[in-house]
Amino acid sequence: MSSEKPVSFEEGTDTFFTYPLTHYDTMFERLAIVMGWLVEGQVELGKIEKAYDRVIAKWPMLTGRHDMSFSLLMHPTTSYQLRIPLGSYPEGYKPYILTSSVSERPLSDYVKLPMEMSTEPLPASLFRDKQSPSTTNEWIVKKLPIICWHVTYFTEGDSSYSCIGLSFPHVVFDGLGIASVIHAVVAELLNKPWVAPPSLFKENLLQVTLAKAEDKMRAIDLTQPDYISIGAADVWFIIYYIAWHCWQQVWNKSTSRMLRLPSTAVAKLVEDTRKALPEAQNNSIRITRGDILAAWLFKTVYSDETPSNKPIYLSSLASLRRFFDGDLQYYPHNCVIPLPYPMFTTRELAVTSVACLASKIATVRSSFCEEDALRAQKKLYNTIKMKRSILACNTITADTINLTNMSIANIVNIDWTGAGSGRTLCRYKSVLNEHSPIQLTNITAIVGYLDDGTLLLDVHYPRRRLDKLEGAMRRLIEEVKTES
Repeated sequence: MSSEKPVSFEEGTDTFFTYPLTHYDTMFERLAIVMGWLVEGQVELGKIEKAYDRVIAKWPMLTGRHDMSFSLLMHPTTSYQLRIPLGSYPEGYKPYILTSSVSERPLSDYVKLPMEMSTEPLPASLFRDKQSPSTTNEWIVKKLPIICWHVTYFTEGDSSYSCIGLSFPHVVFDGLGIASVIHAVVAELLNKPWVAPPSLFKENLLQVTLAKAEDKMRAIDLTQPDYISIGAADVWFIIYYIAWHCWQQVWNKSTSRMLRLPSTAVAKLVEDTRKALPEAQNNSIRITRGDILAAWLFKTVYSDETPSNKPIYLSSLASLRRFFDGDLQYYPHNCVIPLPYPMFTTRELAVTSVACLASKIATVRSSFCEEDALRAQKKLYNTIKMKRSILACNTITADTINLTNMSIANIVNIDWTGAGSGRTLCRYKSVLNEHSPIQLTNITAIVGYLDDGTLLLDVHYPRRRLDKLEGAMRRLIEEVKTES
């Protein structure tokens, strides 16, 4: 790859460059993401437009269109691609979409300020235009820009608020990838420097990087256990999967909540857990705040399960950017796989303390290595050969909690003041599923921290499990008050 010349985006060129995506992107092919922020004040649309114009001038990939390989018609697991204009845009070509609206309803109809510990998420309609695409297929068929911005304005007496949103197909970006786009825009708004990803080549950087590791891949012992954290799903499993989530919503009343845990409560949880660790465990492996939160959430939501041999699983994505000598540091597309956590039974979880569970989670996270990434790569290839769909979750266990820790991306307390806003009050995300309008359940996102240290959680659980989690948070908050 070092001898290959990067693609030139010089003025005067009127052709398109086709850039391939990978099977890691295919894992998220049916999902569209709507991400947004509620901020004080009214942001100026023109400032966002000018800032994003400067971003795409330095990062032309963002002006492309999402497409699929022609062979996809013959093989449904073939990866997708981007078609990126070289130089000047064709007539009528829009590099992105930026729209705005004024809400006919007051913000108080949606959320009470200041926000309580548990609130309903703001609807996705406040962060996206009615005409914005909602499925991967819609982006492809209508040949729409991969980034769609939207701002909704509110006025409440003397106060004003803005909902800043962007929509994108998950098949193009993962969490850290879209975070790099957001941080680039904010840097331009604040007149700060930022690093644009390297120039594109005709081959996908992730594919090239993995190809370099082929010798290691061949050396992996094929008799090792299957990488169960990635699922291979046939048509019948997909039908079952959708029906199960429908059942959770209709019968078990699964619902979404934005949960806020004060910094003092987070500190107490972390401190108490570390004190409970045996000295040998505490010293041998660094147990992070994220490990402790993951263990506490996992144990809490299953706390009322009858102890049995029922298998349960914690699925959590990890980025491959840490590997391969940093070659993927600025790679914006999907390059995540679920960590190879062990399976538990409800009986095992019931007798395992949060401290010991955090230690187990930390052990897997700290030992996660390139070999795991290559084992996952083999699982992807084998799934494709079987002509099955790739799912970024375990398809063996009866019940799985899907956890995402996005605090590393720092996308909660985004500074939109360069666009004229005041304080950022909250961050929201909606997942639009092409398979079904039903929201996937057993979802937990450790979103990150607001400017006062408050931890923001974005969850979707059956009502019974949500009650357990909210109750545990209230008890933790009360304990802090009692001790102070």
